[in-house]
Amino acid sequence: MSIEGEIWSEIVTPTAALKAKRHPLNRLVWLAVDQGSQRHILVSTTSSEAGMALLQTKAVRATTRELRIASENAMVWIDIESLDPSQHEAFSSLAFDLASRIETGSDAFTSALQVLQSWKAFWEAEKSSLSLQQEAGLFAELWFIRHWMGMTAPIDSWTGPEMAIHDFRWPNTAVEVKATLSRSDGFPTHRISSLDQLDDVADADLYLFSMQLASDPESVLSVESLVTEIEQMLGQQQLARADFRRRLTFTGYREGSLTGASFRVLTERLYQVEPGFPRLTRSSFSVPLPSGVDDVNYALDLAACSDWLKASAPSGFAAGRLAPTQDAG
Repeated sequence: MSIEGEIWSEIVTPTAALKAKRHPLNRLVWLAVDQGSQRHILVSTTSSEAGMALLQTKAVRATTRELRIASENAMVWIDIESLDPSQHEAFSSLAFDLASRIETGSDAFTSALQVLQSWKAFWEAEKSSLSLQQEAGLFAELWFIRHWMGMTAPIDSWTGPEMAIHDFRWPNTAVEVKATLSRSDGFPTHRISSLDQLDDVADADLYLFSMQLASDPESVLSVESLVTEIEQMLGQQQLARADFRRRLTFTGYREGSLTGASFRVLTERLYQVEPGFPRLTRSSFSVPLPSGVDDVNYALDLAACSDWLKASAPSGFAAGRLAPTQDAG
């Protein structure tokens, strides 16, 4: 259970108003429960007026209210209320995000709005289960964290969940992860989703990490097993564990969202994408794409990429190369 979840579970449901405890990471953020046992996140702010509607979705409502919390004087707070108990894990991640990004002495109202805006698309999207292919893709990214990246770089190197161009990014390195479900261990074909995905990265080396997986009910490997291993790997690093859960939430992972599939790893390969590597980019065309032409994607057959293969196991070359600096973020 998250830090936030533990705090909410410790708060006794009040008979009226709200009962709250301060978030351990930030004195401006409080976690509260109302008389209906609904969870709230409260942000102390001096730069807003009561009665403002900030966000309204099926799962979350954010407003400004004048409240008296604990021994604090009556003041205007941002009140973010959870409306869907099935989203409590995501709500905990939102609380962590607010606590870690709002700085003491800063404009808490503006900072909180920025955090809410970054979560807006997540809360407004219809929640649906991941497809088997999507689950395989998430498995590959988690496998990369657990077996290739390990403890050599912080979790914030995992940028794919935040809609970055590449799935992993360090100052000098970017990695794009692709997974395919296959019945053989020959070379796979991957779908490249845009002309930018394998384009050159300014001041950084670009790698393509390829995984071939097979559905195998007898395997012990699954998204859930990798999540457990990564959290164990992070140990008592509470901030890193919370950040990992937040990023995991953005992938669509939540209770009931998985197919429950188990996978067998057929191949894992790391390629360096450099001049000569088979790919399409915007510079592949002598003239700009016609106006109205968008969402260009293509299939990449890795049988043609053997000359750029750098590693087929998470050791040697990859272990020391993927995280050029220990404090990279």
